[in-house]
Amino acid sequence: MIDNPDLLTTEEKLKLSLYHTVSKICHQTGQDNSVVGEFSFSKDANELISELIWKKLESFSLDLELFAKNRKQSTINIEDIRLLVRKNASMKEHVDNMILVNGLEKKQRSSRAAEPSTSTELKQSDDS
Repeated sequence: MIDNPDLLTTEEKLKLSLYHTVSKICHQTGQDNSVVGEFSFSKDANELISELIWKKLESFSLDLELFAKNRKQSTINIEDIRLLVRKNASMKEHVDNMILVNGLEKKQRSSRAAEPSTSTELKQSDDS
């Protein structure tokens, strides 16, 4: 077990949290399975699943950073996430539903509208 969690890096804390969550989900899945009956996951299986998820999250984060950079922006937005999940129909549907339910698209549009664009500023100065 970990003696002093304060000595862990942020990445190590995130990995530990991921492992804990995966372990809980695996335990619940094993208990609630009506197809094959009750079963359990070994510690090695939990670690492997956690590591696979971690690697996938690293890949997702890199892709999202590159999408934003390609738009010449430093902020990842909803369109970047849609682009990330474009090949996975069920994930795309889930993301679109979350956007609708939470009204995220409207919030993003209104925040963009509140920020004056450089082209608008240039036009106003040219008209003067």
